[in-house]
Amino acid sequence: MQFLWKYIDDLVGKGLDFNQIALLLFYASARFVPIALPIAMLLASVMVFGKLGEQYELVALKSAGISLPRMLFPITLLVITVSYGSFLFSNYVMPIANLKNGSMIYDIQKKKPSLNIKEGIFYKDIEGFSIKINEKNTSNNTLKEIIIYDHTSKSGNDKVIIAESGIMQLTPDEKFLTTGESELPMKLTAHAGFYLPYNKRHPDDGYFSPNILFQQQGAATTGNPNARQLNFGFYTKKGPLVAGLWYRFEDAIIAIIGIQAEYIRFGYSYDITTSQLSLATGGAHEISFALNLDCKPKRVKFRPLNCPKF
Repeated sequence: MQFLWKYIDDLVGKGLDFNQIALLLFYASARFVPIALPIAMLLASVMVFGKLGEQYELVALKSAGISLPRMLFPITLLVITVSYGSFLFSNYVMPIANLKNGSMIYDIQKKKPSLNIKEGIFYKDIEGFSIKINEKNTSNNTLKEIIIYDHTSKSGNDKVIIAESGIMQLTPDEKFLTTGESELPMKLTAHAGFYLPYNKRHPDDGYFSPNILFQQQGAATTGNPNARQLNFGFYTKKGPLVAGLWYRFEDAIIAIIGIQAEYIRFGYSYDITTSQLSLATGGAHEISFALNLDCKPKRVKFRPLNCPKF
């Protein structure tokens, strides 16, 4: 109920169906499992042993020669099993549920363009257009088998657009709806770095390489601060061992370690989230493996051409 009252303004009037609301509540309720489970176990244990004591079952068990530790052994085993299951749930399931819950709330707040379009039914909420699709993917706003009737000229169905697939998205300033055909702002990228070998006579034995990368797309025109990104860090190599540390400004810290041989490269990286998403995710793991095959280039035989003589 607290969740509904908190986000009631974002849910009302967005055209959400029952399945979407139920899925949102399911993801939101996952965070209460580690909180409610210990209390439920405590109340269940008190009620069970209270009932046994009320009906003199404990006295009967003691008279039969069963000691108190032996009576508590089954419930102790159950508590350990439930505790381990709660740990696995908190470590693996709850971060994913919190991430999906936050993503759904964000999509609802930003009103995903494809959210209200139903499959196989004409959508007429966009003035001057009638849209019909046969399949959609709400996770990335992808629509398939699209038919669009343009009525902006008010002269009937004189303009029809048919497409195998398409994407509906918002402009960078989130003020206008586009179909993926609008011109994106120019993207600027600046990169600088150094290559410092540990041994100048044998530079392949090891090196230290600091780098900085700056990217910007449309921030000057749209005023969106998220359109800028600054990365800086370093790589280092000593023998077959490769390591690195990067910082993505206001987003994540990336630690990298790997092994590089003549034909094999293996690497592992871990992103430590430093943004607001750190409450919903514990970071990201990435493992890479590359095999370099020593393929000889294919020789191409050229047939000589006889040049004319004058």
